[in-house]
Amino acid sequence: MVDQTGAREVGGDGVLYQYMDQSVKDTAAWNKNTPNTMVGDFRWENYKASVDVSFPDPDGGPAALGERQQKGMAISDAADNLRIGPDGASEVDTAPIRRALAEVAAPEQGVYTVASWDVFGHAVAAAKSAVAGQEGLDTVGAEQLASRL
Repeated sequence: MVDQTGAREVGGDGVLYQYMDQSVKDTAAWNKNTPNTMVGDFRWENYKASVDVSFPDPDGGPAALGERQQKGMAISDAADNLRIGPDGASEVDTAPIRRALAEVAAPEQGVYTVASWDVFGHAVAAAKSAVAGQEGLDTVGAEQLASRL
């Protein structure tokens, strides 16, 4: 795992927290990229990754989960990534084309789950939120992704 241009801490509950966002760390120096953490390497295939995210600061930026990261220090360098914002709006970024997805129901105190996985070279992504038994789900499969581009 590589923590790039970010400041993360592991809380007492075993959760990885990012306390420093782009507005705090934008020094106009070498580290202008959005904070991100990388796990694994670009040779991995047929894997699944997910992360639960919450947004204590409603004015903060989006969370993203990328796959097939091959270069650079920015999430936008991933071949595909799924982003979800504090308002529940999500989008798939398939370089160099970005397409918006349906909004996921914004939780009041819920947690978003974003997942991305690669199945035989086809990107599959999902965004989900769960709040007190209510669920919203948007899934983009390989064939659906192709139709949205």
